[in-house]
Amino acid sequence: MLACSPAEAPTAPPVSAAPAPPSIDCGRSIDGARALTRAGALILFGEIHGTHEVAEFVGGFVCQGLATGVEVRLGLEVPAAQNDAVQRYLASSGLESDRAALLAGAHWQREDQDGRSSVAMGALLERARQWRAGGLPIAVFPFDVDGEHAWNERDAAMAARILAETQAHPDALVVTLSGNLHNRTVQGLPWDSEARPMGMSIHAARPDALSLDLRHHGGSAWICMSDGCGATELSGAVEGPAWAIERWSVADEFGYGGAFWVDSITAAAPAVMDLAPAP
Repeated sequence: MLACSPAEAPTAPPVSAAPAPPSIDCGRSIDGARALTRAGALILFGEIHGTHEVAEFVGGFVCQGLATGVEVRLGLEVPAAQNDAVQRYLASSGLESDRAALLAGAHWQREDQDGRSSVAMGALLERARQWRAGGLPIAVFPFDVDGEHAWNERDAAMAARILAETQAHPDALVVTLSGNLHNRTVQGLPWDSEARPMGMSIHAARPDALSLDLRHHGGSAWICMSDGCGATELSGAVEGPAWAIERWSVADEFGYGGAFWVDSITAAAPAVMDLAPAP
């Protein structure tokens, strides 16, 4: 039997280094986000519609996920019928004509502008478009229903769309933004003890999903009241962190597993108002 000399001994192939996470400027860092921005996680943010800060916060959270190299899929409370328009915008150059085409959709042209179609939501889509153009693994999916539906029917459909997204992309970080009544994970609402929020159905299928409620230090939001829609002053917490996520060891009475803290809030007007010609 012939022996190989050390010089002739076979060598193992070199081990390639793992790709470095992308370099991306996410703006203000969110305390507590790092532990949540992982592949396969499902995070449900519940908001008061119509503020600049919530859209900025959720965008920052998505960005911090992208900065780790994980694929992120962002779900918005926008009717699924708007999906083609959303995807066209994400694939566009972001020109004024592209933005005008997006905002021509029924969702953005509604008479009752309750904040889901605010300038801040338009800015969040623009951030996603820029990330996508930069080659980052970001996708946006609208999960709301089209037209008027009973609460339970609507929320069941929204939950089904979100769960389908997680099943189709099990290795992605899935992040959703909805009104904070929808992401409750227990039955009942102030006006209907039989109401089954979207979060309840999601939590039944995905007990690991984390539902977060909004906390803020007061300010204003663009919301709809009995006398119409507009900027409304809101009180908030006197004390508490800012730009942070806190998790609780036990869910609260509404089923939230924690809260996300912005700072003071400012009303975000409807995006279509930006398209109005100057006087």
